[in-house]
Amino acid sequence: MSYGQESFIGALKEWYTKWEDFLKERTTTEDGKSHYTHKALRSAFLSLKRNMSSLWTYYDYPELKMPNTNNAIESLNADLKTKLNLHRDQYGKKKDLHPRLYKVPFS
Repeated sequence: MSYGQESFIGALKEWYTKWEDFLKERTTTEDGKSHYTHKALRSAFLSLKRNMSSLWTYYDYPELKMPNTNNAIESLNADLKTKLNLHRDQYGKKKDLHPRLYKVPFS
């Protein structure tokens, strides 16, 4: 385990100890159902906790020369999205692919 990994895990544990009660807060709706008040924050924490071993894969296999970020693939995705013109209009409806991309000659 590297120093960076140990310090991150330690900091996450300290953060959870500080905010545990906040994360466990529940809200009751008018119909009597109960749900976590800070669902998104709780979900983010639990995702980090659940996937902790996968976050450090690039440290475990240095011979693979894995990047420690996903910036390269996100850049590719953004480029493809731009080229395919896939975006939503002002009403949230998905626009079709650019017509030029699906006109296939059949002769």
